[in-house]
Amino acid sequence: MEFCGTEHAIFRSGLPLEYNDDVRLAANAIAGQLNARVVAVQYHEGLKAVAVRFQSGPCHWVTTT
Repeated sequence: MEFCGTEHAIFRSGLPLEYNDDVRLAANAIAGQLNARVVAVQYHEGLKAVAVRFQSGPCHWVTTT
């Protein structure tokens, strides 16, 4: 993750993700998984940054270490 808040995350991806795609994120086995929807995709010099919004509302495991 490049950035993560309680409602959004931004990360680099090599997957063929596009706007409005659904994804599942996982921090680790203890935290479980989180469903999200792609809200923005930015291409730059062969890399792709993806911004997602969490589907279930605010998520607190993403802000803890």
